[in-house]
Amino acid sequence: MVGFAGGYVAIGWRRTVWFSADGVTWQAVALPFTVSTDRYGRSLDADVQGITTNGRQVLVVGGYSHEPCVAPGAVTTGGGPLCQLAPLAWVSADGRTWRSAYPGPRPADPPGYSQGSEFVAAWPVPTGGWDAALSYWSGESLHGRDLWHSVDGITWAALAPAPALATANADAFPWVHAGVADATGRRILWQGWSDFTEPFPSGAGRPVMTLATSLDGRSWSIIDGFPGRDAEVGTGVAPMSGRSTRWVLAGASNFVDDFTSTPTVWSSDDFVHWTATPLRTESGSLVRSVSSVILASSGYVAVGAVWDAAQADHETWVSDDGLTWVALRRSGAPGSSFGPGIVAAGPAGVIGIGPSPTDGEHTSGVWQLR
Repeated sequence: MVGFAGGYVAIGWRRTVWFSADGVTWQAVALPFTVSTDRYGRSLDADVQGITTNGRQVLVVGGYSHEPCVAPGAVTTGGGPLCQLAPLAWVSADGRTWRSAYPGPRPADPPGYSQGSEFVAAWPVPTGGWDAALSYWSGESLHGRDLWHSVDGITWAALAPAPALATANADAFPWVHAGVADATGRRILWQGWSDFTEPFPSGAGRPVMTLATSLDGRSWSIIDGFPGRDAEVGTGVAPMSGRSTRWVLAGASNFVDDFTSTPTVWSSDDFVHWTATPLRTESGSLVRSVSSVILASSGYVAVGAVWDAAQADHETWVSDDGLTWVALRRSGAPGSSFGPGIVAAGPAGVIGIGPSPTDGEHTSGVWQLR
């Protein structure tokens, strides 16, 4: 979900977005795409992977299915998409009326990949346009580190990818890559890798985050001072003119196994030297990571949420400066505390979305920070 001048726009996984001017009344809007069928009669549709805003417009990114497709009953190693995927974007100035970038680019698959690609994340570049992260399908995995740029959200051109993790024991592609940009156009990109040099007892690779910076998206430099070992970054906020001079990234650190970590915020005034701040959680809390962070008029707001149909947990933290954080009072005991997993700032202030505590089916509920 994002907030912009006209209200709020939220996405799920399918080609439907929800618009609200006030955070209370929501309207479902289908993103434009002409659905067809493959030669076997299966639907060829589009899906969404990410959303962002520059404050005036909203950009949604994802991909769409196209021929060729795997024949019904054919053996497919690792599963994954039955038809080729290609990246796609939609842009809107009001959250209701959308323009499509179809057919968009069709990047060539790298060696070892053959099922197409999608845009998986995007972010505005205040000096002009948008950047997007592109990943490739391989079985049920969607990995990659390619980057693209568009001036208008419709026409896209490839940028240079950021450097890969310098170890022979890591995956070829990161499992996540995304970024933010400040008013000068400087980008910071985070990439998450699985390093098998010293794996967890389960055999899974340990998480390693790398950061890279660029002034134009065409030439990247590694940021060596970031403490990325046993850490995951999933969200971030760039400095904003007149508001903040601080870069703020959020996620989790101190991984000791697949399921144990600490919600963490990293902050920097020069994008080189970083301070890691572990965030306090209620005793017994199930929250292990920050899932969303924003800079609102009142300051920074970060949230983390867990829900698995049997139990729920939630934490909210606020900060005036992105360096010192205070945990807000929870709504319930560990295992039954509901709250948003994603937050956005807009005309109605800060609102969040998460599973509803009043609905037995736990459809989405909306919260307002007061």
